[in-house]
Amino acid sequence: MVLDYRHCTALIAAAAVSVSALAAAQTPSSSAPESAAPPAEEAAESRADAAADESTVVRYTGSVVRSMPNTRPFELRVNQWSSEGDREAVARLFQELDDPATVAEALSKMPVIGGFRTIDGRANPIRYAEEVTAADGTRKLLILSDRRVDYWEGDNAPSAVAEGYTLMEIRFNGENGEGIATHGAEDIVVDEATSSLGISDFDEQPSELIGVTRVEAGEGFELDEMMDDVLDAVGIE
Repeated sequence: MVLDYRHCTALIAAAAVSVSALAAAQTPSSSAPESAAPPAEEAAESRADAAADESTVVRYTGSVVRSMPNTRPFELRVNQWSSEGDREAVARLFQELDDPATVAEALSKMPVIGGFRTIDGRANPIRYAEEVTAADGTRKLLILSDRRVDYWEGDNAPSAVAEGYTLMEIRFNGENGEGIATHGAEDIVVDEATSSLGISDFDEQPSELIGVTRVEAGEGFELDEMMDDVLDAVGIE
């Protein structure tokens, strides 16, 4: 699909408005107008907004497969799940846009709600996170970042390879999950009934993410100490 610049800009603005509207709905109204905060205060508020309530944080660990038997551990942390409005906005992006850089720009307008990294790699932001239970009972975890990250390459990988995004889909059989990741719109499908995302050829692809399990907070989960790095990576001060 080919879209002109004005259409792309409108979609990006719509995503930003959707997020802003959700935030405004949760903010008490005030009869007295507030003066605009100076840039330094806005930055501080942005970082405060990204801080998580510990009761909502979900943590996962697993391994990234480079080539068997070579694997490397990774960590994933979700501070909060995305809303129904977020799901619908993200679905529209993938239905109407196919340029990775434009999709990534729209995603970057959404709040940082978590992060993921390999143990010896970089911390990367999560913009969208959803947990879905299918009719057959299969539990599916969807993680979307506005960075194209070849995360299995660790410190040797360029930071945010080119422009684009990363979608991870992890399916759980009981407590253990396996999944794959993609950077291409041609691999992503949108469920028309639920607006949930998925990777089209998931069942035909070898697993890249294995042994994924949910863990509790505790010593050794290094991503807890690196969330500032995640925010630094997207310029939140």
